[in-house]
Amino acid sequence: MNVRFLYQRSDDVVDLLRRQFQQSDRHPDVIHVIGTWTWRAHFTARRARKTGMPVIYTPHGTLNEWMPRRWPLPSADVFIAMSDLEQATLEKKGLHPHLLLNPLVTSRNDEAEFIRQTRQLYETAGELIDRRIQEEIRQETERTGVSGNEAAICRQVLSVRHHLKRGGVSPALLQEMDTLLRSDYDEPALCKALDKLHVRRLTGALETVMTEETGLTEGFMPVSPVGGRLAGKIKNAIIHE
Repeated sequence: MNVRFLYQRSDDVVDLLRRQFQQSDRHPDVIHVIGTWTWRAHFTARRARKTGMPVIYTPHGTLNEWMPRRWPLPSADVFIAMSDLEQATLEKKGLHPHLLLNPLVTSRNDEAEFIRQTRQLYETAGELIDRRIQEEIRQETERTGVSGNEAAICRQVLSVRHHLKRGGVSPALLQEMDTLLRSDYDEPALCKALDKLHVRRLTGALETVMTEETGLTEGFMPVSPVGGRLAGKIKNAIIHE
């Protein structure tokens, strides 16, 4: 679980979370904003949500004294309250925060349980976003009228597009795409569907990258391969462990 933490100042809670979770600014699985909702945090989180990146927000004591005057409540996928008062304040605003009591100031929670609960919320947020994106991809593909392997290839291309927006494409996605392109499918129907989805060029760029990454050969390419900046962007986004 790679996390990008956004905070205005470090304290014991921030330090605890940073010690327990692997941090990544380039390929995070989730963004966790802690404390004051700054302009930087706002724009970073807004961009993240547009690309399907889960955003967690923890006011961490700043909500009552700062947020109502300066900024509307942020648009986040999950809100975490660290006190009963914070939970009540968020609920008054129509939200449904998860209560994770600060283990550094109360005996009602300990550090191990706090980390376990936080990790679970990260995973839950990610799963919710993934299910939403996959449903959107399914509906988008369904509107093209194709089915079977043609639909599966379209869904895979759209999935790569989604992960490319998030900034990271796993080799497993490309390998799955390679397997699908080596299967039996109606090439004219597939090309027509790719055109409807406006992803023919992306498919061609994927093919170019896959010649090196998966060994895909021209005989299994439904569209003409495309090089240039798009292929370079995909190549640079591949996450090599």
